[in-house]
Amino acid sequence: MTIGLYCNWKIKIAKDSIYINKVHAKYLNAFINHYGSVCLMSNVCNGEISSEYIRFEDDRLSVLPLPYFRNYIGAIKYFAEIFINIKKLARLCEKIYVRTPEPFSWLLIFFSKGKAVNYHFTSNPLQVIKNNKDVGLFKKLIKYCIFYPEFILTCIAAFVKECSCNGPSVLKNVPFFIRKKLKVLIETTVTSEELALTPYRRKELSSEIKFICVTRLQNSKGLHELIHAVHAYSLKKPMNHLKLSIVGDGPLKESLLNYIQQIGCQKYVTMCGPIENGAPLNNFYREHDVLINASSSETGPRVILEAMSESLLCISTDVGYVKHIFQEKAELVSFVINNDFEKELHEKFDQLFTNRADYPYLTKIGYDISKKYTLNDFVRSLFL
Repeated sequence: MTIGLYCNWKIKIAKDSIYINKVHAKYLNAFINHYGSVCLMSNVCNGEISSEYIRFEDDRLSVLPLPYFRNYIGAIKYFAEIFINIKKLARLCEKIYVRTPEPFSWLLIFFSKGKAVNYHFTSNPLQVIKNNKDVGLFKKLIKYCIFYPEFILTCIAAFVKECSCNGPSVLKNVPFFIRKKLKVLIETTVTSEELALTPYRRKELSSEIKFICVTRLQNSKGLHELIHAVHAYSLKKPMNHLKLSIVGDGPLKESLLNYIQQIGCQKYVTMCGPIENGAPLNNFYREHDVLINASSSETGPRVILEAMSESLLCISTDVGYVKHIFQEKAELVSFVINNDFEKELHEKFDQLFTNRADYPYLTKIGYDISKKYTLNDFVRSLFL
């Protein structure tokens, strides 16, 4: 069986070879292993092939390339190309997975009669527009009005076909008519094969607690607030030694480096740059004790389950599916930040420094929860 994927993953094509982001390559492998072959419809970008990309060599993958566009507004001028390729995708594939939202994906309902299409909601673009602090109110309103019809058409298509979402947080941000139909799934990049080879690693906290934040360096990730909170805590309680490693790349890189220099917290905050997903990142996780997610808007985040599978404790804002998976154990819910980020983060720090003996138990229950969710299970559940 061939499954179609409409996912604008910004793939690169050079010398008849396909290069794909390493995380997306894991998704492709999972779909290929489960369905046999994949036809990927994605935008293609030019430029240098960075270390985040991998050459994907598998003749079970075919590609329907789209011109490069950065967002929905940029996709409008390529409507004809998207229309033609959506029609091809529907003709070539028995089942189709749409990583929603993707431009004009609602067109599939006109060409996929008798075929299964799953619209998987990974984010709410209307909320992203609302929460963008770098855009003025008037510009937000224009963007919202432009995108709203597209979003509603996609939701109607999802209602007609099949639909799922990444965690329960999506439910409150979709129209009422689709809420009861959405199947709640939990995404993770960890495969069942990787989990089988990753034993629980018990360890005690040392005198210095090592924190890690793995994220895209962009707005809404709470990175300036996180750095400020760590700096403030170190000044307030210098006897409690901690270090924070920030892993990732993105448009805020220079701003964050300048901010660290400006407030003078280089001793305990380090910008580590991007680290390759897979063994290199997993090994880096193991060098740390606690993952912090400071984001103000997520449907996952997948790094929570990644870190838990590597025997780390997680502190996170109440976003995405965090509380949904933590509530299996009340002890983990106490590490969710609800309102006042800095104040509550300092309370979590105090809790760790005061109750060091609890750490092995907390990491073990987190590890056990992570084993319940795999990328394989996610792919398998889409069309059940």
